[in-house]
Amino acid sequence: MPKDLKNNLWAAIPLMIAASIFAATQGAIAKYSNKMISTETLFFGRFLVGFILVGFWSAATVKPREAPRILEEKKVGLFVVRALCGGLATLFYYYGLKYTSLSVATVLFMTIPIFVPIVARIWLGVKIFHSLWWGLSVAFAGILCVIQPSPKFFTWGALLPLCSGILGAISTVAVRVLHYTSSSKKILFQYFFYCMLLGLVIFVIKAMVSPIVFSRTDYIYLLSLGVSGTCFQMFLIFAVRFAPARMITPFNYVAIIFTLGFDFFLWHKSPNIFQVIGIVGIILGAVLVVLLFPKKNPTVYVKSKK
Repeated sequence: MPKDLKNNLWAAIPLMIAASIFAATQGAIAKYSNKMISTETLFFGRFLVGFILVGFWSAATVKPREAPRILEEKKVGLFVVRALCGGLATLFYYYGLKYTSLSVATVLFMTIPIFVPIVARIWLGVKIFHSLWWGLSVAFAGILCVIQPSPKFFTWGALLPLCSGILGAISTVAVRVLHYTSSSKKILFQYFFYCMLLGLVIFVIKAMVSPIVFSRTDYIYLLSLGVSGTCFQMFLIFAVRFAPARMITPFNYVAIIFTLGFDFFLWHKSPNIFQVIGIVGIILGAVLVVLLFPKKNPTVYVKSKK
């Protein structure tokens, strides 16, 4: 395993903030259209539109002699794992939006930076420094406040976006690993290709169970969701190209500001006091993970002594 890619936080942070804005936008569109369009259709439409957009972008920017290499890759399994985890993370997030508010579902989905160090430790053998446990502990306490695990307040729907955060962490680490051998264009194109196939399978199964009828407004929602979702993925992948995921994913929490605004103005909802404490705890914990990470030794592989 290489020591690390070249880091450029000044490039990565603005890209991650832009990704967070598009993440909030796609969440608002998905929640608003969930009552009219099935979640399975939203998922398939999001990645179908994204695959078309990325296909056109690749065709316009990739040199002719490099075009065949877009789908050629020895590490197909890693691309599939990245797409499967990333795709299911999105699907669970969309499902979670049906049972909880946009801001709560999004903050649980944005637990990705909390789980990234754990995934990196299990998968890559990257050491978790003792100082990081302060941030992880605060964040996990915040998660408990948000999901409120008691018979009176707890809903199983809150676990869906939390599962999406875990899957998203696996997908994010996979992106960082893929950047060692593959270009951003290849990672992006193959991600949407495999997610589109996954969405097609889910959509067909849904259509076999119950008929699906589209209206003109449905196509507008699907197109808007696809564009915002594609922009989110593009900015996210470019950001991870310039810095380790564990260092920049906390900036995704800019999305919480926008989701709180959407909740208030569109659905007239505000989080309760425990959820507010939990949201603050999750954000604070994620920020501590970044601040407490040793700057002089950003990557230590436990399994490798080279």
